[in-house]
Amino acid sequence: MKAIIIFLLAFTVMSCSDDKSANNTLLGDEKWHLLDVSCECEPLLLEKGQYTFDFNLDNMTVTIVNNTNDDSDLLFPSGKYDIVKDDETLTINNILYYYSIKEDILILDENGASALDAPLYRFEKD
Repeated sequence: MKAIIIFLLAFTVMSCSDDKSANNTLLGDEKWHLLDVSCECEPLLLEKGQYTFDFNLDNMTVTIVNNTNDDSDLLFPSGKYDIVKDDETLTINNILYYYSIKEDILILDENGASALDAPLYRFEKD
């Protein structure tokens, strides 16, 4: 009986653990579709496939495909860009973004939570 109680207690503790690294890590070669950009700017809503990030963490690059008609400074032109990544930030073309991933949604925040007017990019995993 004690063994069953210990097993159930251990299972409960393990299932309730807060493992942020599993939810907040780009794991490898992944493709993401930009859903929208929010900021103190004109809203930018896109259809899946119009603007994509295809990460290659072996080469530390991202290939961006821009099939939009947007000429603002919010979006990179199509091309291959070098990246630098750690547990909380992602640098693309020398621009630092804070990132988080929850339920296959990638959020890139140019200035972190402290800047209310910074663009917030929301991507969906392919």
